[in-house]
Amino acid sequence: MEKDNLVSIILPSYNVEKYIAQTIESVIAQTWQDWELVVTDDCSTDSTVGIIRWYKDRDSRIKLFVFSHNTGAGAARNHSIEKAEGRYIAFLDADDWWYPNKLQVQMDFMRSHRYEFVFSAFEYADESLNVTGVSYKPKRISHCSLKIGNNIGTPGVIYDTLRIGKLFMPNIRKRQDWAMWLQITEHSGYAYSVNLPLWKYRLIPSSLSSDKRSLMTYNLKIYTDFLGYSRLKALLIFYLLFLPNQLKKVLKNRIDSFFYMRKHIVPPISMTKEH
Repeated sequence: MEKDNLVSIILPSYNVEKYIAQTIESVIAQTWQDWELVVTDDCSTDSTVGIIRWYKDRDSRIKLFVFSHNTGAGAARNHSIEKAEGRYIAFLDADDWWYPNKLQVQMDFMRSHRYEFVFSAFEYADESLNVTGVSYKPKRISHCSLKIGNNIGTPGVIYDTLRIGKLFMPNIRKRQDWAMWLQITEHSGYAYSVNLPLWKYRLIPSSLSSDKRSLMTYNLKIYTDFLGYSRLKALLIFYLLFLPNQLKKVLKNRIDSFFYMRKHIVPPISMTKEH
């Protein structure tokens, strides 16, 4: 039976021993305490599972499932969604980090406006979680505009299963989060943002280069395999709508990040005046 105030946090893990402790600690520190953390490990070969078990043994709200072979983040997320008991589903990636008020702010926002699907702005960070920039969001994103490109960060999402139903990610290797947001907005119409940076997106150089190489292939798969468009229509949307929208988003993030860093980030102690 689903619990009306319970937030089920869906977390896939795979070889993230460097980051997973900080990620779990950010969940434990939440001011909204009615949560469960449902972790599905995708057959890690490092000490990731041992670290998660250490936290699980000390907090009964943490659940751990371990795959016997590697299947991808989408399948791991879907397994956690299947096991989730909460009314609300939230997502977190194993190398990212939440501010302590993340769930509280979003749950208050979601319930006061009776929204079904919400997300938030976020900060970019380096591997040590030092802030390097920001990604602000529009007040809302429609199902139609979401087809042009994904502007919703996965660790910022919460959706209401009571009003939408418990939905799962399509069985594709990448961009399965974007496909799921398209599914959800078919029901909700819009995704609504808390335009405050409530979490940190950790930028890891190796994953960034891989993501750029696969950009066209996996975005075209969303158009052809998921939305059912012809190859020609998919190519036209990609070049005429997706890429210009992506470039506009990158430029806006860079401008916003420049002013954000000047306004919010305190200089290192070594650069301040000594007393």
